[in-house]
Amino acid sequence: MMRADRDILWKGIIEEVFDDLLRFVFPAADEVFDLRRKFIFLDKELAQLYPEPQKPSATRLADKLVKVYRRDGSAEWLLVHLEVQGRAESGFPARMFQYYYRILDRWRCPITAVAILTGADGHRVPDRYEHRFLGTELTFKYNVLRVGAYKEEELAKSANPFARVMLIARRALLMGKMTEGRMLELKKEMATALLAMKDLPRRKVWAILNFLNNYLVFKNPETNRIFGERVERLKNKWNSMNMLEAVREVQKRRAREEGRKEERETLVKKLIAETRLSDEKIASLMRVSVAFVKRLRNAGKVKIARSK
Repeated sequence: MMRADRDILWKGIIEEVFDDLLRFVFPAADEVFDLRRKFIFLDKELAQLYPEPQKPSATRLADKLVKVYRRDGSAEWLLVHLEVQGRAESGFPARMFQYYYRILDRWRCPITAVAILTGADGHRVPDRYEHRFLGTELTFKYNVLRVGAYKEEELAKSANPFARVMLIARRALLMGKMTEGRMLELKKEMATALLAMKDLPRRKVWAILNFLNNYLVFKNPETNRIFGERVERLKNKWNSMNMLEAVREVQKRRAREEGRKEERETLVKKLIAETRLSDEKIASLMRVSVAFVKRLRNAGKVKIARSK
């Protein structure tokens, strides 16, 4: 797969699961960020700040600048600069620093920077930029996610959806190192596990599934066709199961409502029979309509009359 294609995939998946990415990078994300508010992606603004304008645009598609609101109210918002880097480059730390000071100079707001290193040589990229000369020193440190440094078991067990994205990228490093048959089984396994995450919104399920399908591409078209058919079967089964669960939930809710209705009727009848409260007062106490109380009172009178 061409680097530009993967950049596009990273750009898309980051926007779909950005809240999960923040939780993955920062354990206290829910305490720092107001994740209920909409994220604002400043792609055009970031493009204007790019340190190396001579490079073709395809090499920087995955760079992101995101406006994220804070919870504590100490600042209106902060900026998260995120960059996905596929291979080790000696100038990468300097570029991260250039982005930082240009963003700071333009917006004068809190900034945090995150680099996702997707290549097998990610360990060669430092997590800081340092400059020293004649007593003047500068150290700029940024957050780094090295895909190859994570254990597959750790990512597979995580409940964070972004961990699934990292697992896909982690296994992409194994392409060419194992048979297509084995990789196909792993790809099916990841799709099944993803669809089993019941609490994950459908929008995120489809986004990560699309990332999986297009990020791990086999050389043999037939293998890609087999996986596509497998995914369609899983999606149909998943949709059917979710439809059945939705029906069951409606049935349970109706049963609960019927139970509460019967309980209200019993209590209203008891108040009618054992107190001298007016229909209006009973309706107010039980939070029902006056007409409901009158109907039960009249029904009781009919029964008494018939018993005589």
